[in-house]
Amino acid sequence: MIRISIIIATFNSGKTLRRCLDSIVPQMGDDVELLIIDGNSKDDTNLIINEYRKCVSYTISEPDKGVYDAWNKGIKKASGDFITFIGSDDMLCNGAIEMYHRFFENNGDDYDIVCGKLHFINSDGHLLREVGEPWNWDKLRKRKWNLAHPGMLHNKRIFEKYGLFDTNYKICADSDMLQRLGPNIKAGYIDGFLVNMSEGGISDSVKAIKEGYLIRKKNKTLPLFENMIGYASLLLRFKLSKFKNILVNHGK
Repeated sequence: MIRISIIIATFNSGKTLRRCLDSIVPQMGDDVELLIIDGNSKDDTNLIINEYRKCVSYTISEPDKGVYDAWNKGIKKASGDFITFIGSDDMLCNGAIEMYHRFFENNGDDYDIVCGKLHFINSDGHLLREVGEPWNWDKLRKRKWNLAHPGMLHNKRIFEKYGLFDTNYKICADSDMLQRLGPNIKAGYIDGFLVNMSEGGISDSVKAIKEGYLIRKKNKTLPLFENMIGYASLLLRFKLSKFKNILVNHGK
């Protein structure tokens, strides 16, 4: 049976980590390993990790260069055939690991990545929107893919072939990784919800938009002029949405 490695990066995640682990541990069997890479947390994160220590294959707590550095550390220690990354404030949906294995049983394991669907939720756990669709290179390179990274399965061989996450990028290194794979990879799709993902964070920011532009420029996934136009358009839409929110809140 395919072995799956789940990697969680943590840093001062005491408020959400137990909820995250409680969504994963009951689904684990001998075919799943859990790795937790902590960035030298100062809260009770490591106390919580110790509570679940029997279920954790590998953990370390030391200063790092951010989430992608932590993921890279986890990849180097992972023994699974496929690797997935779960945020410390996210939750694995009930039956997600069973869906992973059912996919491989029905379709074989000769895939570079396997995508699925997510629920975006707010801090109260209420559904905001649903995200996820099959691999589409054209949408990915134009930043139009209805995708979020948690829950996606990555064949370990892609990291051996294309390298680890580029830690020069602090927000969009996962997008850089997918663009490095190029259009000709073999991708699968699970038509089911794998992760409840907490919305928010730095990915919704001007910095993220700029980083995305630089990544597309480096990988030459779009002609330069088209990339520049897309960058300007995304910035404008972002600023208009923020201005609209200010007006709505002011009206209240």
